[in-house]
Amino acid sequence: MKKFLFKRVDNSALVLFRIFWGFLLMAEGWGAILTGWVYRVFVEPSFTFTWYGFGWTKVLLGETMYLPYLLLGAMGLFIMLGYKYRLASVLFALIWALVFFMQKTEYNNHYYLLLLICAVMPFMPANASNSIDSKRNPSIHSLSCPNWNILLLPFMMFLVYFYGSIAKMYPDWLQAKPIALWFGSRGDFPIIGPIMTKTWFHYFISYAGIAFDLLIIPMLMIKKLRKWAFIATLLFHLFNSAIFQIGIFPYLGLSFAIFFWPAEKIGKWFLRRKTFYIAPIEPSPFKVSYWKMGLLYAFVVIQVLIPLRHWAIPGDVLWTEEGHRLSWRMMLRSKSGYGDIYLKEGKESNRIKPEDYLTKNQIPMIYTHPDCLHQFIQKVGKQLESSGKSNFSISAKIKISINGGSYYDLIDTSQDLYKVRRNRVVHSSWILNKKESLN
Repeated sequence: MKKFLFKRVDNSALVLFRIFWGFLLMAEGWGAILTGWVYRVFVEPSFTFTWYGFGWTKVLLGETMYLPYLLLGAMGLFIMLGYKYRLASVLFALIWALVFFMQKTEYNNHYYLLLLICAVMPFMPANASNSIDSKRNPSIHSLSCPNWNILLLPFMMFLVYFYGSIAKMYPDWLQAKPIALWFGSRGDFPIIGPIMTKTWFHYFISYAGIAFDLLIIPMLMIKKLRKWAFIATLLFHLFNSAIFQIGIFPYLGLSFAIFFWPAEKIGKWFLRRKTFYIAPIEPSPFKVSYWKMGLLYAFVVIQVLIPLRHWAIPGDVLWTEEGHRLSWRMMLRSKSGYGDIYLKEGKESNRIKPEDYLTKNQIPMIYTHPDCLHQFIQKVGKQLESSGKSNFSISAKIKISINGGSYYDLIDTSQDLYKVRRNRVVHSSWILNKKESLN
């Protein structure tokens, strides 16, 4: 296994991916500013639903948040050009980790995928050719890279697709309910609008989504099917980009296809290479430190296990959201909720108005994501305590619906949500499982 993972292979695919990758990172960084995304998520709010341990980042909110995204775009450009590649990759990874963990309102699976790729790219010599670095420093120029560089990235994409396919295999998806809700009112969409409201089309998209996610990587690995698999990839991602407008993810998904084509073709088509790496008949022995092997194996094992963690938590993850994030549960359901949050002081009870604390973009999160509800109540409670109040409790009556179904209680109304603890690795008892809410 060591010889297989660390043997030298042609790096055409890795170099071309670096160019695509850098361009997409540049588009992600500067595009977030131009589209108003940074304003909506980081400038307008005075509070964000941060990941655990990142509450301190609230001091960064405001117009200062334009600076990280300006830097992200610049680092993406540097990566694309292969200029100070490793430094740019490390800086992008650190800044992206910061902005990723600063908020959950706009959580997206492709943001998490970017975070994982950012974690491994600095360790890959993607600037060894067709880069400013290799021209300025010929000593780093190379036509080869370790084989694991070529294997790890498509393997990560395989996990995204595989877990995404498995997650779709639940009754509502098999009955095309989410697709019907998303497409039912899109009859005015250009060209394909009339068929988007048809029931047969809803079923086709639902089952095609499962099949694509499950089979696309194996099909790209088969030479006879590769061309057709790429056409399917192209149609699938362009359709998703047009319909769902999910940023750079469709184009990132397309870029992974380059790892499945022969290096000679990639080099000739895109890099205009005339020479390619040829492995020696008798390769010289090489040493690989155990810590490098250990890190690689640990990274792979962790990525395989994290999406499975929700199976260890009682309840339906579609309902409770416990274990939903970081699990490649992509575009699975339509979820809506409503309710009231009450502040009780002695015998007096008053409704807390979320609009006094949150933006319009944030308010829906407290009705559909229990962890965000808990964070919001902690914020309100701490403000009350800082104003001198102590004898109070905060409860909530929240109802949710999955895929257009009936509304049922999500939260135990008898619990003081300011005092209860939110568990992160086991089920929080104040979140009702679906069976409990039906009783």
